[in-house]
Amino acid sequence: MLHTRWLVKRKLDVRPLKKFALKLPEGFALKEVLLMERDEITAEEAIIKVEIWTRLLEMDLWRMERPEMEMRRNIRVLK
Repeated sequence: MLHTRWLVKRKLDVRPLKKFALKLPEGFALKEVLLMERDEITAEEAIIKVEIWTRLLEMDLWRMERPEMEMRRNIRVLK
């Protein structure tokens, strides 16, 4: 139980991730989300957010590889 309490209270520095985010292309959802994060989050928060960050990166990369699909989707929304 003591080990779990330590994990929950431990703070992680998110600034290296923010530096990484600055290198991502404009329009990447992951870039926007990481830059909005606090500079420090708990280990518990990080564990929860890592899955979301990974999915956002996958989505951003998919859109980058298939811009024509994204364009078609946007056109359907406008109609």
